[in-house]
Amino acid sequence: MRGTQEALAAGWSEIGCIAEGTSGRALTGASYVDAKAMTKNTCANFCASKGFTYAGIEWSQECYCGNSLTNGASKNTVAGDQCSNACAGNQYETCGGPQRLSLLFNPTPGKAPASSAVVSSTPVSTVKPSPSVVSSAPVSVPVSVSSVVPTPSTSAKPQTSNVLIPSVSSSAAPSSSAAPVPSSSAKPTPVSSVVPSSTPSAPSLPIPSGLPAGWAPAGCVNDSSHRTLNQWAAAGDVVTMSFCVAQCSQKGFQLAGLEYGRECYCGNTFLNNGGSALPASTCSMKCKDGSPCGGNWALNVFKKVNSTPHRRSLKAKHHARHGHNIF
Repeated sequence: MRGTQEALAAGWSEIGCIAEGTSGRALTGASYVDAKAMTKNTCANFCASKGFTYAGIEWSQECYCGNSLTNGASKNTVAGDQCSNACAGNQYETCGGPQRLSLLFNPTPGKAPASSAVVSSTPVSTVKPSPSVVSSAPVSVPVSVSSVVPTPSTSAKPQTSNVLIPSVSSSAAPSSSAAPVPSSSAKPTPVSSVVPSSTPSAPSLPIPSGLPAGWAPAGCVNDSSHRTLNQWAAAGDVVTMSFCVAQCSQKGFQLAGLEYGRECYCGNTFLNNGGSALPASTCSMKCKDGSPCGGNWALNVFKKVNSTPHRRSLKAKHHARHGHNIF
């Protein structure tokens, strides 16, 4: 972690703190997550390398790029203290907040120097996910990032980036493509009480075609800004129902959740006041292959047969993903 606040990379200026989009991401170009080394400059350099003019850093570790603000977002700034999360890679810088972006702008981004690249630009479509990417043991830490981030599509349709975001067990050495696990202080701090979830029982729900054996649908539930399932995650066009469930199963988790048409989350219990049942119509988005893929802050949940998900509430004090209140 760096020890001073860095000057912004050449050509970049900071607009300020803005709210996320009301109906989706404000910046829908390339994106990646780095729970260890994210700073304003690493995000700016990443976005510049993809040719984007805007870079937004959210929740200490998430970087989003785009050429315009979408889904109801605007350049109207909010109070600066709403972007008070310390950057994962530099505690002396702030990197957004929950549903808040530290927004940077560069009218002529060009290409960032090769040495500034923080992740690979290998397209996910050319990489077959493998259990060897990360430890298969479940962990109780927020997600960290792998180096698989493809070049964004030129299509005008949002959700064009692809990011694979596996967690790494603290008992195993991380692979060369994965960032180290964040500090153990980042663990959520649940209270001792465990309240059964109101998630509908699996038998009352139709079984989607392609659902891996041993898993059943568990309904549509709300996600939270601190993530309801936060043990492992992936995002991008590679995400489908079968991919997500297979990954969560392979890594030993009991629950798999799909969100926003392209995001996959794994866990063993519902955390951070998420997991409350929502109308099925709230989870109306589809993955690229047409399989069910949640909605805006709504998870299509699948569970291992005979597993019983629970929802834990947090103490009244809010805790961020990395404990130092933070895609």
